[in-house]
Amino acid sequence: AVIYVVAQRGDGAVDLPRIDHEYAWKAYDAAALVGTSLAFTLDVPAYKQVFIWVWVDLDGDGYVNQPAEPGGATGPWYTDAIRDDLTITLAPAYDPE
Repeated sequence: AVIYVVAQRGDGAVDLPRIDHEYAWKAYDAAALVGTSLAFTLDVPAYKQVFIWVWVDLDGDGYVNQPAEPGGATGPWYTDAIRDDLTITLAPAYDPE
């Protein structure tokens, strides 16, 4: 599994082939999790509004937000201050079947 932490411009699913369009992002191997926590730092431009999203690509196919693949967000945040100790609850993507 690959875990993506993304400072996104909007509040929808990230398009991994275009992830560089977002303000900042980092990818982590699932082994980076410590219990249920993941330490991360993202450098984002000043005076912008961002959503901090966590996406999990369970099968490593390069797509997120597929059925049963978790995602979650916090925000919007205005980048005028340092934010730490964010809590993001992950929920599986909707499966219409």
